[in-house]
Amino acid sequence: MLRTPADTVRQAIKNRISKCTEGLSKSDKEIIRNFVKIPSDTLIRHISEECRCSIEEATDYINKFATECEEYFAEDDFSESVMLHLVEHNAEIGQKFQRAVKDEWERKNSQLIEEFSKKEERLSDLCAECDEMEKLKTEIANEYESKVHLSENITEQVRGKIADAKGDLASFFAEYFLFCGESSTEINDASSVFFGSSIDENPEEHTDIKYIFEVLKENLKSAGVADKRLCSALSAYMLSAYIIHVPLIFAGFGANAIIDALSATIFNKTADKIVVKDNMFDNKALKPEIIAVHNGFGCMNLILNIAKSSYICFVAQTSEELSIEPRSMCNYALPVFTEYFLSSNETDDFYGTLSSIKYNEKRKGRAPIFPAYVLPVLAFQNCKMLLGITSDIHKEISEYEMLLLQTLPVMISLNKREELVELLSAVNLSDKDKIEIYKLMGEKQ
Repeated sequence: MLRTPADTVRQAIKNRISKCTEGLSKSDKEIIRNFVKIPSDTLIRHISEECRCSIEEATDYINKFATECEEYFAEDDFSESVMLHLVEHNAEIGQKFQRAVKDEWERKNSQLIEEFSKKEERLSDLCAECDEMEKLKTEIANEYESKVHLSENITEQVRGKIADAKGDLASFFAEYFLFCGESSTEINDASSVFFGSSIDENPEEHTDIKYIFEVLKENLKSAGVADKRLCSALSAYMLSAYIIHVPLIFAGFGANAIIDALSATIFNKTADKIVVKDNMFDNKALKPEIIAVHNGFGCMNLILNIAKSSYICFVAQTSEELSIEPRSMCNYALPVFTEYFLSSNETDDFYGTLSSIKYNEKRKGRAPIFPAYVLPVLAFQNCKMLLGITSDIHKEISEYEMLLLQTLPVMISLNKREELVELLSAVNLSDKDKIEIYKLMGEKQ
């Protein structure tokens, strides 16, 4: 049987592959058989002899065979070409093939599709939650802004009411002392100055700090400070402030009585009282004694500069009033909340003495029970010196008493309640003292 040139080329290549694959594995032989090598000159001559054709014709036969092989390996056969033509030119058949391919792909990847669907649902839920949180964030921001505006309005109203109350205070004192005061009280209607009354005709004179400390304790009891340990602590603190000339702000009920107790101990008289109106006062009334100044927060610097020889005590009707005053106020005077110490009504039965305090001890400071950043530097140093001298006069002073004298008034006045509560948790106090402190703060432990 005669063979075609293509069969001759195929057989020649097959014989060569068989010879060079001896000793190889079956898979290696298959790889080599499927590889068509660029023809060599001997192969071309062999094909020329077998086909009895020229070298050029043999070369064409080999190239044609190589092309057929390439088409075979590219799967570019007739049946595939027919199917591709049908798919491209017949929409219905094309759609069927697409569905078939899609169904087969989904079958093989069903697990991945299911996992993706779950993640897609979770992503959708998270997007919905984000939208909800964004909406809630906007609502909270709007509510906060509304409350800030409300707070500012309330603060302005409170300031206005306090200013009105302070303006009316002078008239109130004038009427009170005019109709209810003792005959020995002098009234200066023009300057709203109320001079104190003498106590004993023949007062004793003292210089011993320990004796003066005891006298002040008795007078504070008459002012309503009934608790013994609180009376001792407050007495030592007030004497310390008087010694180093640091003004105090007595805020709350009974402030005048407490200041009168100090004045009776030092000057044998109740304290002079000045009611400032529109930041105006009669500076001629500032004697070198103890003076209680009402409504003086707006001109503290002026009063203290003019009355350098006097010991000034500022008075606030309530402790809450101080929360609207600036932090720098503490450079002029330090707050004391009278409500922490008063537990009975005053009797005004003061013991009058003339005291010339000689304190020759070395003045050592004692760190307050609050961080230094709470107050300006000068105010913090004043607190340290006050506690140092107080501890020297009253050596048994406790942390509980120091908290009532300084820490609570300072931090509450500066609106630092949250920091104060955190600070109290670190202070070594008895359960009873902790309960009492929270009660004084108006807080539940």
